[in-house]
Amino acid sequence: MKSPTPWLFLVAAVFALLASCSGGTAQFDCSNNNCTCNDGFQCLLTCGSPPCNVACAGGSTCSAECADGECRCFAGAACDFSCKSSPCQVQCDGNNSACNGVCADQDCVCGDDSRCTFDCLSGPCHVRCGDNTTCTGVCADGSCTCGQNSTCAFTCMSPPCTAVCGAGSKCTLACPGPGLGDQCGMTCDGAAMTCPDGSVACGMPCP
Repeated sequence: MKSPTPWLFLVAAVFALLASCSGGTAQFDCSNNNCTCNDGFQCLLTCGSPPCNVACAGGSTCSAECADGECRCFAGAACDFSCKSSPCQVQCDGNNSACNGVCADQDCVCGDDSRCTFDCLSGPCHVRCGDNTTCTGVCADGSCTCGQNSTCAFTCMSPPCTAVCGAGSKCTLACPGPGLGDQCGMTCDGAAMTCPDGSVACGMPCP
């Protein structure tokens, strides 16, 4: 049998690189693929052609484009995700010093003990912030939830938007206009306040 030519080994090496970041710092395109940024590395992942699914391991610093899939930031990683094309789901597992992402027709989730900032490319967008988080998120035709002992600032891009503020948390919900009533509201342990600008506050004064 004829032995493989050297260029075949080169092609195999290239595909191995596209499947996983390694070697400290890496930048590559994740088109039509599932890509991983390994523990402890810095990765920049672009998406030339959807779908693009990304997983950033704990201890990594990861910037990536999602498209028609999910971007996941494992516990202990620092992540920044954009959305090239809908749908985009962002999952921050927890203990993330920074996890930023853009949702589209999906959920953005901020795990416990994390700092997260979420935007919405196109609705519906749902935001879920865990316990002991500092979380900013944009809802659209969906819900925003803030866990216990957290600080959350939500914005309703397009109603209806419903927000829930957990026990011991400080929350705000910015509405696109006054007089929306149940179309832009929040529930919490205490009484929710409707502010002069039409926003809603729980556990804190009006902004």
